[in-house]
Amino acid sequence: MDRNINSNLTKRMQMVAGFIPPHFVIADIGCDHAYVSIAAALKDPSRKVLAMDVRPDPLKIARENIREFGLEDQIEIRLSNGFEALKKDESDCAVIAGMGGQLMHDILANGLCRMHDGYVLILSPQSEPELVRGFLREHGFTIEAEDMCFDKGKYYIAIRAVLHLEDVSSRDINAKDEKSLLAEDALDQYGACLIGDKNPVLIEFVKREEEKLLSVQEKLGKMDSQSAKERYQAVTYELEKLGFVKDALKK
Repeated sequence: MDRNINSNLTKRMQMVAGFIPPHFVIADIGCDHAYVSIAAALKDPSRKVLAMDVRPDPLKIARENIREFGLEDQIEIRLSNGFEALKKDESDCAVIAGMGGQLMHDILANGLCRMHDGYVLILSPQSEPELVRGFLREHGFTIEAEDMCFDKGKYYIAIRAVLHLEDVSSRDINAKDEKSLLAEDALDQYGACLIGDKNPVLIEFVKREEEKLLSVQEKLGKMDSQSAKERYQAVTYELEKLGFVKDALKK
């Protein structure tokens, strides 16, 4: 049997799978057809994987895929809404990908009680990454690495973060000035690691975003309605964040 899973993995999936640390017990939250779970299991034959999804139909396909690769003893399937079917300390790492930032934020908030010190998250939000990075920053996670790719006409990110429980009580809660808030918002949206690494896909993305927003700003500037003025202000703030990112990328 051909045990090469790569043909089933999109570029985004490969990016996510590449962030999974060795030997850890993995909870693949929202596993869909379990391709990432299978890739993780094949890479480390001693690894235990919990493939979990809230929908029964994808899990049926996942079960067939797992059986095809002969991984029934290594990958366990569970019907679960987020972390609900996972016991505390039952896994060392969770993979959550292929969903919007708000849903991912809510899943993380509900699953935080099942994580321990040193717990690793591999995340790939499809939208609103600022909600996810903001959650990590506010709950004691350190973002260790990020990557970004362009896959089938869309940009995707991957984040690897580690929980440090001692950081939760000691985090800075002092009031921030406007400049600090702008920087924080920009880093939450675009990623400090991506910026620090001068990720080439991020650089391309920033250029496209700026061109798009400048075009929108120009059109809004010619409108007199209150809604247009409010939207103009919002777009201007987005451009200010991009300006911060561009300056940081030059350093």
